[in-house]
Formats: sequence, structure tokens, C-alpha cells
Amino acid sequence: MTALLKVSLGVLGALGTGTAGVGGLYYGTNITIDNEIGHEFLGDEDEFNDSWKQKHEQLLAAPEDSLISDLKRIRKVHNTKESGAGVKALKGWCNSAKISSYKNIFTRENEQLLNLTKRYCIQQLKDKIEANKLPVLTGNTDKETFKTNYKKLKEYKEQQGKLDSELLKLKNNFKDGQEETQWTAIQNWCSKSLEKAFKGSKDNLFLLTETFCKKA
Repeated sequence: MTALLKVSLGVLGALGTGTAGVGGLYYGTNITIDNEIGHEFLGDEDEFNDSWKQKHEQLLAAPEDSLISDLKRIRKVHNTKESGAGVKALKGWCNSAKISSYKNIFTRENEQLLNLTKRYCIQQLKDKIEANKLPVLTGNTDKETFKTNYKKLKEYKEQQGKLDSELLKLKNNFKDGQEETQWTAIQNWCSKSLEKAFKGSKDNLFLLTETFCKKA
């Protein structure tokens, strides 16, 4: 008997045994995938179609031993890149996974399911940038890109996206010539921001990364 189960049974003893007690305890402690990361999932609107296609292509290229049975089945049945049915099947899997339990008082965290939903139901912002437009986010390789993007702060208009606190501080302290030292601040901001989820073409963070995190 696990320590977790012992605790559970102890609580049940205090509550009174029976189906109602068990059910109430389960639902009272159940945390779903949706609770954890559901707000980051790709949407169903047309603007997410390309993102879902990319996720399906990613599934087709995945190592067999990295997948659970449901995903293996989707890949086997819908094994071409242009499969609209495959995209639909993957969306369906994500919707089902979203309401699945991540953890509750009776079970440990389902890290495998959490990681798979992160991989196939969420798209990072860096994956929305064309390969030839994505700068190197470490070192000096794309120093000139970040110098140029830093200088955009001088005349930046909020209609392009509202600056977050970090970028606003850089703008408020902006001085001509500082790009020689401040370009790394833009690079670091992009490095963090591009790891976050794509939530649509009108999402504020997406608009900011389009301005400050792409090559010309």
C-alpha cells in the first residue's frame, strides 16, 4: 500500500466509507490537463489550421517509442502530411486529453500525458517564425538583427502590440547608440518569449515577437 493511498484511506475513514465518499474525494482533488496547461492549447479557429498541420507532421516524424497507443493509432491511420483527417484526429485526441486527469489524491502526476499534450496540442511562438527569419537566440551570430530590433523601440507605437514591463522599461530608457550594449536585452527577451504558446495572430505577445524577434 502506497503512502498516498494510506493517506487517502485515512481521509475516507474520517469522511465515511462508500461510493459517495470516494467519488467526492476524487473530484475534490482531481486536477486535469486543462487545469494545468489548457489555456495554452491551440484553438479551433481557422487561423490555427497551419499550426495543427505542423503538429500532425511532427507526430508523423516522432519516434515510435515516444508515443502512447492512441497517438500511434492516429499516425498509422493518417500517415500522410496532407491528411486533413489526421489533423482532425489529432485535435480530437487533444480535446480528450484536455479533460483527462493529470493527478488526484489516488494517483501520481501523469507526466507522460502532460508532456505529450505539450508537444502535440501546443505550439511555441518560435515555431510560428519561418526558419530563415528566426534569429539565433544565443551568442553573437545575429547581433545585428537584435541591434536593429532594439532601435525599433524609439518610434514604437502601441497599435503594434502593448509593450510588457520589460520592453517598456527599455523604451523609457532608450538612447541613440545604446544598441551596442542593449541588443542583448532584446535577445534575452526573445529567448524567453518565443518559448511561450501561440494563442492567435491577435495575441499581444505574438505581435511583439513579430516585431522584435525576427530577422529582416
